[in-house]
Amino acid sequence: MNYFRIHRIVLSAIRLATAVVFPLLACAASADNEVVSVGDWDVAVECAGPTSANVTVWLEHGIGTHASSSTWDHVFVQTAEFAQVCRYDRPGAGMSAQSASYGPNIYLSRVNALMRVAGAQKQLIVVGHSFGGYPTRILAQTWPERVREVILVDSISEVLGLRAATNAAHWADVPVGAESIDVKAFEEGMQPTLKMPVTVISRSRNASKRWNLAQEHLRTLHSGGRRIIAEGSGHMVPIDNPAIIVRAIQDAVGRQTR
Repeated sequence: MNYFRIHRIVLSAIRLATAVVFPLLACAASADNEVVSVGDWDVAVECAGPTSANVTVWLEHGIGTHASSSTWDHVFVQTAEFAQVCRYDRPGAGMSAQSASYGPNIYLSRVNALMRVAGAQKQLIVVGHSFGGYPTRILAQTWPERVREVILVDSISEVLGLRAATNAAHWADVPVGAESIDVKAFEEGMQPTLKMPVTVISRSRNASKRWNLAQEHLRTLHSGGRRIIAEGSGHMVPIDNPAIIVRAIQDAVGRQTR
């Protein structure tokens, strides 16, 4: 089973504030993405919400033929009510142009520049869905002084592995859509622990024993890690149960402002 097939929500081409319905799901996010150039990346990025909390929530989407930041539509809109939140399409995904192949080092350089251009705060709460857990962890591993908390939403774990999770015989067979991301390098770059609190949000439906063991591994990345089960949700937790993610983000933001 391909755990990374992303059902993209189609946004209005005329950029009105009206919603577009996708399989009984009302899309409340705007399409006001700004295309920003950083190095050889020309990527669509969108930030919204108050900066008074002095922390930015940074969202990373998964991979797949239809993967994009639209996965975060509901989470983005609801989080913007209480904190600054940013999402973007990685090169080759969504509204972003393709780039040369890149691994963790180029990723860090480009995302750091993107955050500056987008006006992100120095302090971050990073949230990754599916494969997005890998780049999220790269940020946390590299910037422990900036990343305050990590939220992993039904994310991949190296103890299962991306090839096994996507039933890919070879790395070249991993379904990355039009992205030029070196997924093998990201998986090999994972470290066994993180220095900041970790919250794992896992699906309740269609999760194999191996997937659940991998989710437990993610919880142990930090000694105070916790795991939440998104009842009634499949792999697409941001679509099936966005409220549980928003609550976890709100709790994390609250801990930074006390």
